[in-house]
Amino acid sequence: MYKKLMADSGKRMLNSGLTVETWGNISARDPDSGLIYLTPSAMGYDVICEDDIVTAGIDVSIAEGKRSPVVEFELHPGIYRSRPEINAIVHTHPVYSQIFGVLRGPIPALIGEAAQARTIGTPCLLEQIRIDYMSGFALHRYGR
Repeated sequence: MYKKLMADSGKRMLNSGLTVETWGNISARDPDSGLIYLTPSAMGYDVICEDDIVTAGIDVSIAEGKRSPVVEFELHPGIYRSRPEINAIVHTHPVYSQIFGVLRGPIPALIGEAAQARTIGTPCLLEQIRIDYMSGFALHRYGR
């Protein structure tokens, strides 16, 4: 069920303009088993199938999958551990959201030195999410 959800969600994300090419990622946590299902790294959402989805434990161990997990792999379990009410993470790259991040709109923006210090996939970014109890944020100049 979760593998199909991940594959289908990636296609929807791509087809709705929420991302381009292989950018972004999706994960979902099964609250019953605690397993995390993640889209693979560097693979087009239009070709991802259920067999490409990576399954991991909350302890960052790979439980199943032949593909490499998302680049921000360690960030996903970290968010699920620190925010137990969250069961899905969608990381997108829509053009307008990227512009919004540069303009420092009302969605919290990690900018300048803060963005550099909180590199994606690092414990520093996870700590900032935990401290600020963020539900979403835009990274200034991420992807440039």
